[in-house]
Amino acid sequence: MKRPRHQGYCCYCKRQLTPAEPERSTSLTRDHVNAVCLGGGRWVPCCRKCNMLKGDLGTADWFWFIDTHPRWWKRFDTNEQVKRVVREFRFAQAMARKAQLEREEAIAEARARRAGRAA
Repeated sequence: MKRPRHQGYCCYCKRQLTPAEPERSTSLTRDHVNAVCLGGGRWVPCCRKCNMLKGDLGTADWFWFIDTHPRWWKRFDTNEQVKRVVREFRFAQAMARKAQLEREEAIAEARARRAGRAA
């Protein structure tokens, strides 16, 4: 008999899965890799806690989140908390990009002024 590819572990947190029981956070569930509201698609086995926390997040946001927040399944309780962290990160990224563009524009203006004086 062929063993499942997940071999009894959650695809996200790597904790061992238990038989499906509503009250256990490590119960086996199926998670759509891309949320149904984003087009659905293939699914992977994961624990109830990861499935609930991921919610309708896209794969890029979810993998950024789990890579930057070790042991997230112990520190977060709701999908809204996860979404807030992702939104704050996106905002910080946008502000950093804006500041970088402003610095580059200031440098370009300074070079143009210097070139104008040198001519």
